Formats: sequence, C-alpha cells, structure tokens
Amino acid sequence: MPIAIVQAVAVTTTNAGPSTITLNITPNAANNLLVVTGCMMNANTLLATVSSVSDSVDGAWTVVQANSPAGTAANNQNSFIAYKICSSTAARTITCTWAGATSYYSSASTAEFSGINTTAPLDSSNTATTAATGTTVSVSNTTVTAGDVLVVAVGGNLAGSAWSSPTDWRLLWNVATAGASQDGRSVFQIGTGAASYSATFTETGGTWFPTATMVAFKAPYITPSGAWLTA
Repeated sequence: MPIAIVQAVAVTTTNAGPSTITLNITPNAANNLLVVTGCMMNANTLLATVSSVSDSVDGAWTVVQANSPAGTAANNQNSFIAYKICSSTAARTITCTWAGATSYYSSASTAEFSGINTTAPLDSSNTATTAATGTTVSVSNTTVTAGDVLVVAVGGNLAGSAWSSPTDWRLLWNVATAGASQDGRSVFQIGTGAASYSATFTETGGTWFPTATMVAFKAPYITPSGAWLTA
C-alpha cells in the first residue's frame, strides 16, 4: 500500500496560554501513523522545550524538536514533530506539554498517514536553529530508505504577517496572524528512495529566532516473492 495522507485536523493555537495544548483525532484505521507538528514561543529568556506528547489511548509519543538558544533574548522559539503508530480507531485526545517558560504561545495540528512501517517508522530526522534574529530558517535531511518515504517539516517564528511555502511541498497548516502569537507553517512530501530534502520557511513581520524540524518516515519493507536463483 503506497504512503498517503488520510486526514489533517485544523490547527489549534494558544496566546499567552497554559503549558499544554490539546488536539483531538479519530484515526480511520489501526496501525496508521499519527503525526503532530507544532511550534511554541516562550515569553522570557528561558529555553523552551516540549517535555512530552501523549494521547489518551496509546500513551507516550516520540518527539523530535528544535530550540533556539537559551538566554539570547525574550521570545525564544521551539518547533517540533511528534509521532505514534495508532493501535486502534478509538477517538483520542493528544496532549503536548511544554517546559522552561512562563507564558506560552503555541500552534499545533495532527495528521494521519497510511502506508507507513508499523514497527520502525522512523527513517531519519534533522533540525535547524538560528543564533540571530531573522525571518528565514532552512532545514534539510537525507533519507536512507530505498523504498517510499514520507517527509514532514515544520517552521516557526513569532508574529509573522505571511509565510511562503517551500517549493514542491504540500501544506498541512499555516498560522500567520501578525500579532502576539506563535506563527508557523507545516508541510509534507512523499518521495521514493534515498534522497536529500530541504525546506526553507520565510515570513515577514517576525524577527526573532526561527526554528525548523524535519522528520522522514519509511514504508514497510516488502520481502521479494518467488524463488532466488543460485548458480
């Protein structure tokens, strides 16, 4: 079965909110891949991190995240991707929990994909941060799987008035409020074979410390059928 997107849930945002953000999803099939992409800004100079992601049915998720340098200035950024193979079609609430900040501005959404390896879904991952304020962040990753791959990327910054989509990527969600919020954009791409992928997130209106995260997932390995010929 080829890799395909099944559904994407509308993005949820918080402004000066609590240390958690929750998302709800009902998977269409057991053993599909659930992915949360999100970003968060803390309103102080502490390092902002995702301490955990879990859901009410299957428990803890795996998290890959990027954080801007601690103590550089107020409004440090975090971008993250979390994932889990769902065990059933039971409706669930996903809870993302932050640590290291006192006032949280966040954006996050979840999506479901089919055709992913159910026992070892991760192919590879990478993150990117900026040591200085700016409006652009680029992240790249080289996949290692010979078969089909799903590549997901997310970039975040503070209070952008517009985001431009990386070329050749499909949009999952976009937040650009030009106000006191955590803005970002999440995209995905389905490819084949070992290759290099790169996504550049560019926005106007926010000049803080943008971050980006990219994760690649692999399809199941299919054992060749038929007999092998020997000399």
